[in-house]
Amino acid sequence: SFHPTTVASYAPVIAPAYQGIGLAKKMFDVIIAHFNRHTTVRKLLLWGGVKADNEKAIRFYEKIGFANKHSFEYKGLNYDLMYAW
Repeated sequence: SFHPTTVASYAPVIAPAYQGIGLAKKMFDVIIAHFNRHTTVRKLLLWGGVKADNEKAIRFYEKIGFANKHSFEYKGLNYDLMYAW
C-alpha cells in the first residue's frame, strides 16, 4: 500500500559531471539509513527520474534493492518507470 506515513517519494538527480564516482550509492545509503532509523517510512518510491531507456540507472537501482513496480505509457510508448525499495 502507499500510505503517506510508510511511503516517501524521491526524484534523485546527479549532475552528469558527478556520475560514476559513487555519489548515488552514498546518497541512497544515507537516505535509506535515515528512513530506517528516524521515520515510519518503509517504502521509497522513485518518481520521474527512471526513464525506461536509462539502462544504467535501472541497473543501479536494482543493484541497491529497488524493483520496478509500475510503468507509465503514452500512446504505446513507455516513458517512465516507478521503482520502489
